Amino acid sequence: MTSGQSTPELTVVPPSSRLQEYIAPLIFLGMSLSQLPSTLWNILRTRPKDLFFYSRWADDYFGRVWVLFTEIERLEEKRRLTAGCQGIVIEVGPGFGPSIKHFDKEKVKHVFAVEPNLALHEGLHKNITKFGWEGRCTIVSCGIEDDEGLRKAGVPLEGVDTVISIQVGISDRSQEARPSS
Repeated sequence: MTSGQSTPELTVVPPSSRLQEYIAPLIFLGMSLSQLPSTLWNILRTRPKDLFFYSRWADDYFGRVWVLFTEIERLEEKRRLTAGCQGIVIEVGPGFGPSIKHFDKEKVKHVFAVEPNLALHEGLHKNITKFGWEGRCTIVSCGIEDDEGLRKAGVPLEGVDTVISIQVGISDRSQEARPSS
């Protein structure tokens, strides 16, 4: 290092924050595992042969875990993220639809809720009805990468005004809604 240049300061996470960062994954794991017995019981009651094939009940388990974590709602962040939405909107991974209530009905013409996890569709239907988006929200059962599935569901592959994916819950990481180009 040449003279005149200062050594960058090292930043160390305070002990109280470190403890929280060590414990948070354990809490997440414990909450996730708490959903396993009810999932297994449901599979055992409804389709017992699937019990031995995780791939056949993974969506049900994930749906239960996702509902648990997205109940911790961060309203102000969702309002801020949805404020930029307008026209034709594609929401990628809406889950069971807790963010649908934050879209501005004056600015948003139609929402295409692209959610491949069928276990979340019942809750998504309920929220579409609850928040008055019937006829203005279409549930799309494929992934966002499936052009053919999107086309069959009526999603315009061109002329979409906003694409949004809200990942707000246990983490503070989120992305702004941006107009598509």
